[in-house]
Amino acid sequence: MKSINVWTTAAVAALLMIAGCGKKEEAAAPEMNAAQQAAVEHAPPPGKALSPGGVNKVLTDRGFTPQNVRRRGSTYVVDAVGKTGNQVRLVIDGKAGQIKGLDVIRWAPGAKRIAKGSRGATFVNDTYEFGYTLPDSYFVDWIIYQPAQWQVWEPWIDYGDEYVIDDWNEVYYEDYVDEISYAEWVESYGDIPDWSDESFYDDGYWDAAVEEYYAENADAFAEDYGYEYAAEVFEEDYYAALVGDEMAADQAAQDEADYQQQVEAERDVANEEAAAEVEYQQQAEAERDAAAAGDSGYEEPVEDNSSYEDTSSSGDTGDSGQDY
Repeated sequence: MKSINVWTTAAVAALLMIAGCGKKEEAAAPEMNAAQQAAVEHAPPPGKALSPGGVNKVLTDRGFTPQNVRRRGSTYVVDAVGKTGNQVRLVIDGKAGQIKGLDVIRWAPGAKRIAKGSRGATFVNDTYEFGYTLPDSYFVDWIIYQPAQWQVWEPWIDYGDEYVIDDWNEVYYEDYVDEISYAEWVESYGDIPDWSDESFYDDGYWDAAVEEYYAENADAFAEDYGYEYAAEVFEEDYYAALVGDEMAADQAAQDEADYQQQVEAERDVANEEAAAEVEYQQQAEAERDAAAAGDSGYEEPVEDNSSYEDTSSSGDTGDSGQDY
């Protein structure tokens, strides 16, 4: 009886397998999270990559203001200002829609950096540096887009031949920037939403969770950074004002250096003129002394030998008048 039950179970399992094979095409697809679904929905067709407008859109949706957009192959390098006012350089894989590197190239006043490696090698926000970057000198043969080109929305472009970049620079960490651990960040502002998904297309997620996160922590950000988080940066062009102030300070310092050089040069000229005047007075005094000596009437006495007669041989000449 037991062997019959085993056979029956095996037969049923085989039938189920056959039935399953017959309906394979109707099998349920694996569940995906929101970011994965967005990545599938927005995935570029073969041979295409995000357009400059597409890159601009996904970055502005994350609170960045792009300033320079460059591309070679399907790789983009974008300079932008983030929510904290940091000027950053982003390396973007235009085919996968991933941020591969973030380097802060100018820190806003009072900015704090989340400790290196504390959130992995993925995008977090504009205070977390990771991955690799490229120097300005590398972009000589890259396509540089003008704002009119990357502010026009179109999803995809043909990126042409694939270009392999094999000389990335590792992100450099400045010593003068205050660094805090991620735990300290969480203690001050709360946990950062998971921004490290494979794709960064999910606009709905960013518009809701991330902006809500910033709004909830606005007071803490303002207290620590000295200005309202994001508002001053974009609405009042805080970064541009900062650059203007720095340029004015640099110009003031240069003006002061030029002034000091001018003062020193004038001092040297004055010293030379004073030395020349002393020399002139000494020469004039010598000439006056010489002239005064000539006008006094005093003459050096000269020995007069005009009345002197030589009588030493007068008795020996035979002119005495005697006859011999």
